[in-house]
Formats: sequence, C-alpha cells, structure tokens
Amino acid sequence: MPISQSWAAAGKFNFVMGDVRIAGAAGERKAEKGGEIEANESILSGKDGMAQLRMSDGAFIAVRADTELRIDQYQFSGKADASSTSVLSLVKGTFRAFTGAIASYNKEKFLMKTPGATVGIRGSGNVLNFSPVNAVTLNHT
Repeated sequence: MPISQSWAAAGKFNFVMGDVRIAGAAGERKAEKGGEIEANESILSGKDGMAQLRMSDGAFIAVRADTELRIDQYQFSGKADASSTSVLSLVKGTFRAFTGAIASYNKEKFLMKTPGATVGIRGSGNVLNFSPVNAVTLNHT
C-alpha cells in the first residue's frame, strides 16, 4: 500500500544487515532500519551487506551484497499521476524490485538502468544484476 502523502522521503529501510551505507551530496552515512533514503542518493552494500526498503509508493526493493544502487529519480505525491516517476540505476551487483503505485499507474514511469541496459517493468517484479567485470546485465522477471 502507498505511504501517506506527508512522507517526503523516497523510501525507508525495513531491514538492514551487515555493511550498508547511503551516499549522497551530503556525504556518506550508515543505513539503519527505519532510516530514509532520498532521490539522488545511492545504497552501497559491502560483501556482508543486505537491505530491504519500502518506497513511498509502496514498491519493495531488496539490495543484495556487494551492490551499488542509485536512486536517480523518485517522485510520488501520495497518488499515482503523470508527475510520478522512478528511475533506479544499478552500478554493480544485484537488486530485486516489486513495483508499487507508480508502475501500476504507468509502467513506462518505472525504469531500471545499468551501464549496459535500460529495463522497463513488464509484470510486478524482477531481479536485476550487473557485473562491471564483464559489463553483462542479467534481468529475470
């Protein structure tokens, strides 16, 4: 279910284990359960790090170990409309996404990118992996 309109953050951490940090213009901080993430920030997980987030539109994101996921755009006013958008960029590693209100309103407004591909949503969820070693993107829906 979508989070109330008064919640300004792009998402909140439901679960954090191991080394997980948030990086943005203000620097780097440790991710914590209940902590927020904003658009234009990145989630960085170490070799033992994993995290799960609930986004403001109700979407669910699980970040696996050794991953860098950037929240390029995330706009949700509390109701899905033409201004709603989600663009997630996977720099390396693996994440799983289950869509929320943004993709329910317009699937083209929910995009996942890697350095080698742009992936749109076809159903309600997928697993995306990018390896910078061989520049291969794998997507499982």
